Amino acid sequence: SIENFDEQCDGLLIHSENFQALNLLQERYREQVKCVYIDPPYNTGGDGFAYKDSYQHSSWLSMMSDRLHVGNVLRSKSGFQSISIDEKEQKRLSMLCEDIYGSESILNLVTVKMSEASGVKMSHADKRLIKLKEYVYFIKNGNPKINVIRIPGESWNEEYKTYIDGLSRENRETLREILEKECCDSS
Repeated sequence: SIENFDEQCDGLLIHSENFQALNLLQERYREQVKCVYIDPPYNTGGDGFAYKDSYQHSSWLSMMSDRLHVGNVLRSKSGFQSISIDEKEQKRLSMLCEDIYGSESILNLVTVKMSEASGVKMSHADKRLIKLKEYVYFIKNGNPKINVIRIPGESWNEEYKTYIDGLSRENRETLREILEKECCDSS
């Protein structure tokens, strides 16, 4: 079903399986969508989520191909498409994108840091490998206008501006406690 999301937002809220929704939008929005974002099943084998997440690779590729083709039909001449994925199907998605769009249409592959290789997650590292990153593909149509926002390094790199080598685990914990106390006392 389709509902007007908000008259002022010029949007739609669609309650549907995503392939059905994309097909439903084709007639009305063909070549008009500025950005298509696809967050597919990562094919990790865990079906405990809201959708199936365990496919044979060929079935996963077929499912993704259908959605990428429809998304391509919806995109405007200057639009782009982004697709999130993790390492399990990243290589297959890359080949699929090159096959459907051509390698010149792949604008970028961005690596998204999901967590640190330290902290509480690492306490379970003896039982399973820790997931540290995911990826987002950006596919372009034509030459989309991209507004680059540059942030000075000092405004976001505060956490990593100092490197101390050779600290023991005990000294690292002491330093962490001091820094946390400073942080909490200053606020």
